[in-house]
Amino acid sequence: MEVHHAIVYEGWDMNGKRVSIRQPKVIMTTVSSDAFWKEVQAFAAHHYSLEKAQIVTNSDGGKDTQQRSFKKPFHNHGILS
Repeated sequence: MEVHHAIVYEGWDMNGKRVSIRQPKVIMTTVSSDAFWKEVQAFAAHHYSLEKAQIVTNSDGGKDTQQRSFKKPFHNHGILS
């Protein structure tokens, strides 16, 4: 079983040397990779104005988390090219 996992958040704050993220939301599922990315896109589009959003991504380098995977949910909104 493969678990897909994303954390969406609205920025971060420094507290001394520690960093805490603002408004973290977790998406975790065992659906297919394509269904996962559609869920990530739907969540982001529903909660944020994507035209004004800055998208920063990171991954563990797994087969479904290459650069092209991150572009799928957001390229239609002109955020990632």
